[in-house]
Amino acid sequence: MRSGGRLLLTGFGAFPGVADNATERLVPQLADRARARWPDTAIVAAVLPVSWTEGPAMLRALLTTHAPHLALHFGVSGQARGLVLETRAANTCRAMPDAAGSLPPRDLLAADGCDSLPATYPAALIRDRLAARAIAACLSEDAGGYLCNAILHTSLLETARSGLSGFIHVPADLGETGCPLSWDAALTAGLVAIEAGLTVGPHDDNQDAGR
Repeated sequence: MRSGGRLLLTGFGAFPGVADNATERLVPQLADRARARWPDTAIVAAVLPVSWTEGPAMLRALLTTHAPHLALHFGVSGQARGLVLETRAANTCRAMPDAAGSLPPRDLLAADGCDSLPATYPAALIRDRLAARAIAACLSEDAGGYLCNAILHTSLLETARSGLSGFIHVPADLGETGCPLSWDAALTAGLVAIEAGLTVGPHDDNQDAGR
């Protein structure tokens, strides 16, 4: 772990279909564990609103204020059965209402941007380290067109010259009976991802997402 590193962790609040977003509780707990493990790292944890305008705006303010070496974002997925490590953010917005019932103001996240941006955290390395701990994880090239994708895209644009960014989906039923991923395993996975991102740096092995 680099001395004096800076880390930003974010989760989400509730949104249509998910009245209790597990990342709203997971991220503060992960931040507490990370502070205990790496006391010389400046760690900021925040819960972003599921809003097409307010979510990205809050993230930009956090990134500008704290200039993290690593920005690691968490969201929930109804399809995830383990950790899903997103490796790409598409320059698109799905016409789905946010928590306030508002639709995205435009079809593209960046009017003059490229079709997609590659995530810059070492996703494949994190996956392999999680596999060594028997924690299920996979790589994904599709973060969806909702706010998870929008936050990753925003983060990648804002940290392009100053740090690394990544997004991890956890099961929507994390913490509930029957979820194949335990709460403690999710916290352990978060620590593994933090350690990899703050010590190893960017990896071109994120291109392994299709395998």
